[in-house]
Amino acid sequence: MALLLRASCRQQFYKQLQPRQVGKFRMATTAREEMKAFWKRNERLRRPVSPHVTIWKWQLPAIMSIVHRGMGIALTTGLYGFGIVMLMVPTNFADTLDRIKSWSVGPALISTCKAGISVAAVYHTFNGVRHLMWDTGRGFNMHILYRSGFVVIGLSAVSAVALFLWKP
Repeated sequence: MALLLRASCRQQFYKQLQPRQVGKFRMATTAREEMKAFWKRNERLRRPVSPHVTIWKWQLPAIMSIVHRGMGIALTTGLYGFGIVMLMVPTNFADTLDRIKSWSVGPALISTCKAGISVAAVYHTFNGVRHLMWDTGRGFNMHILYRSGFVVIGLSAVSAVALFLWKP
């Protein structure tokens, strides 16, 4: 069924690429011909396919976007990993926590994990609010874009330190 649906969609797509009548005028070229002409012109002019990462001047919004995605992936992986491990452990959470405490892992490892989780969670949350503001159409001027980026970084640093130092 899926193959039949895919074949039907492809047929509809390729029909759109054929020359067709638009009003009184017939289109001169198809999309496929335009694409071939574009690539031939780029080869003739020896243009690169796209600028390489080493050529770009890295901008704050691009770096923050990459970090936001990375933090989201790390948080999701950690959450699902923890959940799967807890489902596979035959005892309850309190017994598992006592077993982990009996391993006597050093405070350096515990502090590193606590700092990593707090930085990732806080940064991803604040940058997510920034993205929600963008969804409303606000904050796209360059000075506001950079200012909101620095605000997110500052709030994330202060909040992560506060969470790291918090003792329940």
